Amino acid sequence: MWLLMFCFCVQADPGVLLSQAKDGNLDGVKQAIAAGVEVNAKDKLAQNTALILSAQNGHAEVVTYLLENGADPNIQNRSGNAVIHLAALQNQPAIIRLLLDHKVDIESQNQEQKTAFALAARRANYDLMEQLLNWGAKIDCEDGLGRTPLMIALERDHVELTRRLVEMGADVTHFDKFGRNPLMYCHNVNLAIFLTQQGAKLDFVRDPGPHPLTEYIKRGDLRMVKWIIGANCDINAKDEQGWPALTIARRLGNTEVAGLLLEKGAAELDFEKNKDLAILYFAGKGDLVRVSELKDQKVSIDGKDTLSTRPLIEAVLNNQQEMVTYILDLGANPDLPDGQGNTALMIASAKGYGPIVEFLLARGADPFLQNKAGLTAYQQAMDQGTRGPAITALKKAGADTFTLIPCCQDQKKD
Repeated sequence: MWLLMFCFCVQADPGVLLSQAKDGNLDGVKQAIAAGVEVNAKDKLAQNTALILSAQNGHAEVVTYLLENGADPNIQNRSGNAVIHLAALQNQPAIIRLLLDHKVDIESQNQEQKTAFALAARRANYDLMEQLLNWGAKIDCEDGLGRTPLMIALERDHVELTRRLVEMGADVTHFDKFGRNPLMYCHNVNLAIFLTQQGAKLDFVRDPGPHPLTEYIKRGDLRMVKWIIGANCDINAKDEQGWPALTIARRLGNTEVAGLLLEKGAAELDFEKNKDLAILYFAGKGDLVRVSELKDQKVSIDGKDTLSTRPLIEAVLNNQQEMVTYILDLGANPDLPDGQGNTALMIASAKGYGPIVEFLLARGADPFLQNKAGLTAYQQAMDQGTRGPAITALKKAGADTFTLIPCCQDQKKD
């Protein structure tokens, strides 16, 4: 009796099923399942199931048997991929076809929110991409940010992949979740021209939303800026916050781009009609007179744009120490965050602006607050390799002794 129980335990070992599936031994797989091994058992290291292992090794008969006996094709391994995603990465169209025949969703996403087609595109596997499209895959499948394979190819400046995707029918006007279209992902003038030849429009944008011109200015891409200005785009285009191109260039201190825009007759932001943006602009420029005038006109010193950038944060970003002092003297709250949860102290710490860090701490800035990623000012300073007065001031405030517990501490609200 004891011997029978021992044999049964050996036979029911999940490792037996997994090894037999990996080796393609159909009889061994059948025996393991008959002995009571859970069909969806995983290995400890990679969290692979028998279905994943058999598919990875191209054992179609074993894959079929496992699917017909309750194997779950949607289980993801430790890398976040289910069997269809691994088959796409490993160029196994026969396995994918088999999975589809067993009703596996061709649009299922892995942990990175990539479909089989997106993964095939990542590898520039054109034959598999064509097959997947013939089987019903969507060419404009979106990831978690709303990006399509075409957008990612453009972002990586992958010329051939971009052209092939467009030839296969990719939408050159598709918007991601932030209102960016393929032209805004482009880093290559020749590809930008190609996109326009295929139907992309220079001024086809969401309102409010970014514009290719404003995106190129923000990333400092002079070649793309020159191209799109020369292609007669709207030189007064605004970004999603309402900043016109010329003001963006000046705000970033890009005098060359500002000069190009002025030559074309570009207009500055109408500061009288956009006082909430005006106070941000002049805070970043260190213009005490204009900020004072706007404050007298009842413009909030703690106001923000759509990214929650505030006058104090703008002053810190531009290392305007006198402006930081002035804004705090006007009663600004030093702990109000931007859209990423970063306070003025966090930004100054990350940039290594020691005098501003010291001053903010002296004026009551909280060194223990965390941003949305769970990082404190000290942690951000260390991550950026900041040394000197900024770190010294944070240590003096005890910030280096704080035990980091992401997302457990409430951020101050405005």
